[in-house]
Amino acid sequence: MKITWHVLAGIGCAAGLIAQTPPVTTGQYNNSRNAWNASEKILTVSNVGPTTFGKIGSFPVDGIVFAQPLYMPAVSIQGTPVNVLYVATMNNTVYAFNADDATQPPLWSVNLAPAVPSGWAGPCPDLGTTGSQLGILSTPVIDPATSTIYVVAATPAGTGNYVHMIFALDLATGQPKMGGSTTITASVPGTGWDEVGGIVPMNTTRHMQRPALLEANGTIYAGFGSCGPDLAPYHGWVVGYNSQNIQQQVEVYNTTANGGEGAVWQSGRGIAADAQGSLYFMTGNAPVTTEGNPNLGESFVKMSGQGTVTGWFTPANLALLDNEDLDLGSSGPILLPRYGQVVGGGKYGVLFTLPTSGIQGQVTVPRQRFQATPPCGTAVYSGCYQIRGIAFWGSLTTPKLYIWGVGDVMRAFNMSSKGYLATTPASMGSEIAGYPGGFMTVSSNADTAGTAIVWAMTLPGTLHAYDARDVAVELWNSDMNPSRDGVGTATKFVPPMVVGGKAYVATTSGQVLMYGIVTASAGRTAP
Repeated sequence: MKITWHVLAGIGCAAGLIAQTPPVTTGQYNNSRNAWNASEKILTVSNVGPTTFGKIGSFPVDGIVFAQPLYMPAVSIQGTPVNVLYVATMNNTVYAFNADDATQPPLWSVNLAPAVPSGWAGPCPDLGTTGSQLGILSTPVIDPATSTIYVVAATPAGTGNYVHMIFALDLATGQPKMGGSTTITASVPGTGWDEVGGIVPMNTTRHMQRPALLEANGTIYAGFGSCGPDLAPYHGWVVGYNSQNIQQQVEVYNTTANGGEGAVWQSGRGIAADAQGSLYFMTGNAPVTTEGNPNLGESFVKMSGQGTVTGWFTPANLALLDNEDLDLGSSGPILLPRYGQVVGGGKYGVLFTLPTSGIQGQVTVPRQRFQATPPCGTAVYSGCYQIRGIAFWGSLTTPKLYIWGVGDVMRAFNMSSKGYLATTPASMGSEIAGYPGGFMTVSSNADTAGTAIVWAMTLPGTLHAYDARDVAVELWNSDMNPSRDGVGTATKFVPPMVVGGKAYVATTSGQVLMYGIVTASAGRTAP
């Protein structure tokens, strides 16, 4: 581990801005994974437009960024409070930047371990899936109470093998803490793939850790799926480590201990957790579900914080989803605590809602099930109008769920006061997104009129801003003034992170871009 400090010059932020900007400590903003920043007090429908909003800087890094950047206000760096942007790369480097000034060098950076070259373990990692190297793929998680950031990194372990390690770093210095680091290993009783003597171990060279990390129940949870080309043998795994001592493993769960597949990947979205400490996630392809000791592929899964499955729901068309690579688990769940529900959809374009209190044992009938993207017709392998990007605006008066499927337009569905989603969109955008669809963030100043915006990233690289009340109204996009605002190539599955009047965008080109309020003439940050 090599930590690099840089000369700190010109550090400074308005004290009021530091005091009022909330942190972004986890993927999709919170453990409900609703992708909604409800405390954005600067950006509005009125000031996000072609002459007022644009690119205002970029932060150079040493690799592709698949992890959503995170944000902490008023971190004490050498005695000075700084708003800090945390960025993790596929070269296994974590950076701490002054979030308000892209002209400054990193406050600190740390390279945790060598990254895994593409094809190091045969077809894993896969060049087409994760690029030239596999390092920090998932979004880290921050514990503000202990000033710690937790990160999972992949690194070679001898020729043809690699492992995943979990690290705990100090927010202000990048120094190791809470036990420093440990190599992730796991095994469970079972008869499935890789079984030896009734035990199924985690074959790390067939896995990667894509879902955003979760902190709940004093534990850091990480989900695993296949290395990219879905090469057998692999399983879905959830492992947990003590947040106070990262070397202590406290949970291991395998979704298909008596079979195979069943990845926990969710297009990078994190495992969700409710206020009672229960975990919720969705799984990918797997061929069978058996009674008594189920293999839970193509399922919603509810689990206790100690790793015991308490309930699950598997759609009736499990065989079709599995045969045609139409993972249910391509989007990940969103918890809606106000309505006591969890919602999610997959590659078949169907949305499901389930009452969280009712997920006990095997659930056979969801609260709602409806086609949210155009009907698939005759299913073809990995076809259909897949749901991968999903977000929720929890307005007290006009709550809406947003999806932007592959080959489809953005769709906004109203939520009733009783927690039912309208099955016909309230509004739709006009742009059709190619693979992998649009990945969205909602920002608003609670329910203040004129502040709700849906931000979305589409590939190869366009950042969009829409009026959240009516997504047919596009306020701005980065292609309107490409010489100033062009993204280049964005990273798949990574939504923009919007906080404190700025939008941060991950790219494949060794930089994180920063967008904000500009002056019309110079394209600089407005005073």
